[in-house]
Amino acid sequence: MSHNYVIFCLKKYNSDESCLWNLIHIKFGAQVLCAFGLIGYILSVTAVIERFKAEGGTFWEVFEIIEIILGIVGFIGVLVGIKQSKPQYFYLCLVLFVFQMFIFSGGMFFFLSFYAFVMDAGEEHFTLDKTNGKGVSISDILRIVHVILACIVGLIYDVFAFDVLYKCYRFITEKNAADNDAFLGIPRSINSPFHV
Repeated sequence: MSHNYVIFCLKKYNSDESCLWNLIHIKFGAQVLCAFGLIGYILSVTAVIERFKAEGGTFWEVFEIIEIILGIVGFIGVLVGIKQSKPQYFYLCLVLFVFQMFIFSGGMFFFLSFYAFVMDAGEEHFTLDKTNGKGVSISDILRIVHVILACIVGLIYDVFAFDVLYKCYRFITEKNAADNDAFLGIPRSINSPFHV
């Protein structure tokens, strides 16, 4: 980022604190993101438990329950880490976002490959319904496109959330280092390497 951007943030908050998009403080932005993430995970708990009861606990339901538990613990860890200025509490949430980015990227690649294979089969294999068991129905193709779009949206959200949380992590780490340097009496450079 430019030097003018950092000066704007310093003037806006009258401190060393950083801002996000020239609108809000990075810590507040991370807290809002974590609050929405927690609400989303908590709301999805009931849906996953109902599916788990209905389908008898397949691998995917167990995997999703573990992911939800890790997400809730990760977001709570970030909120506690912001409150107590402990950047190590961010690790679980950041790793979870990297894992989800990997899953969405793999899902996108797999379903795009499958979509290309289905489209390469030719129109003579397309049917409006699968009553005869042959060919690929239009609803199957729409389902594939729906999954691809869901993977794209999920990947964009995960990249955005990872970016915000990582910037907040760097901010807290930098602030702790500056506080430690001030406590030890070490002068701080005007040109800090941290830019949000």
